[in-house]
Amino acid sequence: MKLNKIVIIIAIISILILSIGSFAIYNVLITSSNGDENGSDSDDPEFDIPTEFEDLPKGIDEEGIDTQELLDNHTDIIKDESATINHSINSDIREYKVDSNYVHISHTDLINEEQVDIEEYGNINEETRIIKQKFDQTTEYESSTSNITDDEFAQRSIISAVLNNTTVNRMTQTEEGYTELTFEFDERNSSEISNAFDIEEVNNLESNMKIRNDGLIKNIYINITGEDINQIPTSKSHLIETKNIGDTTVNEPEWFDTASSQTSAMITSIESDTGWIVSINENYAEIPEGSTIELEPEGDNKTEINVTEDISNDDVLYIWMDENNEWNTIINDGPEESNTNFSTYYDIKIYNNDTVYYDERIYR
Repeated sequence: MKLNKIVIIIAIISILILSIGSFAIYNVLITSSNGDENGSDSDDPEFDIPTEFEDLPKGIDEEGIDTQELLDNHTDIIKDESATINHSINSDIREYKVDSNYVHISHTDLINEEQVDIEEYGNINEETRIIKQKFDQTTEYESSTSNITDDEFAQRSIISAVLNNTTVNRMTQTEEGYTELTFEFDERNSSEISNAFDIEEVNNLESNMKIRNDGLIKNIYINITGEDINQIPTSKSHLIETKNIGDTTVNEPEWFDTASSQTSAMITSIESDTGWIVSINENYAEIPEGSTIELEPEGDNKTEINVTEDISNDDVLYIWMDENNEWNTIINDGPEESNTNFSTYYDIKIYNNDTVYYDERIYR
């Protein structure tokens, strides 16, 4: 009889233990599920705010780092107050001088195995930039319809890739009042990192960032290791520094007048149904009457076409093939009738004597 009572008691205790355990597991699962449904972002860096912190930079709170808000504040301060941004990659340095309207970029690149000093200048609100390339023996000017964007001078893609693929392992305040964050690698989006740092496979990333209370990123250091497209080990060290805040002046370069008289920023496209080549002279030089258009369709011979009138800013140049299969031009008014030519691409060069206004390959 006593044995039966003991067995019954053991059975009851076992049932209670199982019930309590099941309830606990159920609560864990429900809590986790509800967290995701309520918009909990598991990708946000999680860290404890030190108790001695009185103020946090805009874009950072107890929930973590709001990448978009932090970068928006950083970009707005650069444009509103003016600043100089130095971005060094290993030993190469690219300098950006920025104010509310203009950007001036200085850097050195390797072109055809020659070190070339390059300057670029443009209005933030216009979709063009003008470029000076100083070779050892010559200086060349060209223009582009690729405007200088916030992403380029504020280094938004690089900083965003760090914030989105790391966790904060240390947070302090400096004597100057900056918030300093140390990050460790926690890859979540391999393509974002590969694109931002031009590394095919990333193995590790370490970073340190110093932020002003208003959200300006004073500097960020990044060391990244991985493999290139040929699976050769590679490493890069990036240092982005924001300097001369409020004391940066962006002047029109002394070479601007010369360059803007020798190059034309043109937006060119090929009409899909007619095969017309349509080119808009967006900015800089007027192309004078009597200039030559050198046109070379894919797999065909070069053709030279005479420019019959000046092509001023905002003018639209049409290049088209007539019923006799001869190439012609007309300004602003599109041709009434034409034959079609459906080459995959065209090489187009517009020049007058030694001045080359435009030289591009245009794809359909």
